[in-house]
Amino acid sequence: MTDDLFTPSLQGTPRHGKPPWNTPYFYLVGTLGGPLPIGIIGFLNGRRLNQSRGHLALIVAASSAGLIGWLIAAYTLDDTRLVRYLGMAGGLAVAAIVVTIQKGPARTFILGGGAPARLLGPAVAICAIGMVIQLLLVIPLTASLS
Repeated sequence: MTDDLFTPSLQGTPRHGKPPWNTPYFYLVGTLGGPLPIGIIGFLNGRRLNQSRGHLALIVAASSAGLIGWLIAAYTLDDTRLVRYLGMAGGLAVAAIVVTIQKGPARTFILGGGAPARLLGPAVAICAIGMVIQLLLVIPLTASLS
């Protein structure tokens, strides 16, 4: 019986040759962007990591739940500042879920010699678009209460 300690055991390559984004920065995207942008970035990064449909569905479900929770808060609460903070907290919670789901495959990619892709450009674009969509959903709800 031969047991080679130096045989590579880490497997996994990114899908379509695109390296994944660095997951610790997802917390910043979630806090600044909210649940929708981090869900989009998490989904796209999951595709880059070649994650299963179940993992991708879990990311979509977490992002949807965060967005629906924020919309319910916007409809029921009178304090717009509190609604804004709840949106940030929802994005942070979704980011924690996404990072937990993607931490292992991302670490496997990095330990396998890969370098993560830059997140700044896509994060800014997706946050801007996602924030506009979220605000278009939240503003009518908070305005109807005034």
